Amino acid sequence: MDGRDPFAEVYGLLEAGDEDGAQSALDGIEEQSAERNYAQAQIYLKKKWYAEAGAQLSFAMEKDPGNEKYRKAAEELGAMAREGRKAREGHSAAREDAKSLAAECCCECSCELCVSGICEFFSG
Repeated sequence: MDGRDPFAEVYGLLEAGDEDGAQSALDGIEEQSAERNYAQAQIYLKKKWYAEAGAQLSFAMEKDPGNEKYRKAAEELGAMAREGRKAREGHSAAREDAKSLAAECCCECSCELCVSGICEFFSG
C-alpha cells in the first residue's frame, strides 16, 4: 500500500457535490471495511436515501463498534428521522384542524360557498 487514504477521493467528490463520481470512486475500492460502509452511507445521505444510509452505518458500527465517527453519524441520522416524524405528525394535525374548522364554518352558514360544495371538499 502506498500510504494514501483510499477514501480521500470519495470524500472530496462528495464535498464537491458529485455523488455519482463519489460512488464510482467507491466502487473502485476493493477494501471491504467499516470505512467503506461509512463512505457508502455518506453517499446515500447526500442522495437523501436515508434507510440505505442507516443500514450502511449499522454495518460500519458492527465492524468497528468503538468508532466515534460512525456512532455520531448514526445518532445524527436518528435525530433527523425523529424530526421528520414530528414534522409529518404536525402537518397531519394541522390539516385535520383546518378541515374541522372549515366544516364548522360551513355548517353554521348558508353562504354561496357552502352551497357550491366547499364543505364536501374540506370534510372528505
